[in-house]
Amino acid sequence: MHSSPPETRGSLILRLQDADDVAAWDEFCRLYAPVVFRVAIGRGFQVADAHDLVQEVMLSVARSVEQWLERTDRGSFRAWLLRIAHNQAFDRINARATRALGTDGSEAERKLAEQRQSSMNTWLRFTTSRRARIHSNLRFWS
Repeated sequence: MHSSPPETRGSLILRLQDADDVAAWDEFCRLYAPVVFRVAIGRGFQVADAHDLVQEVMLSVARSVEQWLERTDRGSFRAWLLRIAHNQAFDRINARATRALGTDGSEAERKLAEQRQSSMNTWLRFTTSRRARIHSNLRFWS
């Protein structure tokens, strides 16, 4: 079982408003990248996709931490971060499920038709050859 990260210090969250505060972002990523990574893996992401999700979530936090701090109805920082992670994971899964698999339908149809024709030709050669062997064997035994 994974231990939960320590409570995020308010001072660290305030420092995240400064994108140039490398120490704050290093500490934040050290604390929360593994949490977001586990969310992604828990949703069935492959390792590389999980790392991509971590980067996207960190970017979203950087873009919106100021707005979160300004909200009077904000909940815990961790809950907000996890909501971002879950939403972005869902968006990626949904995009993957709804994306078109081919972009050129006519080309795909042509290739499928060629494959069907090739398979049919192979089957015909096999059955013709098989019939010839059967007839040859029948003549041998007669």
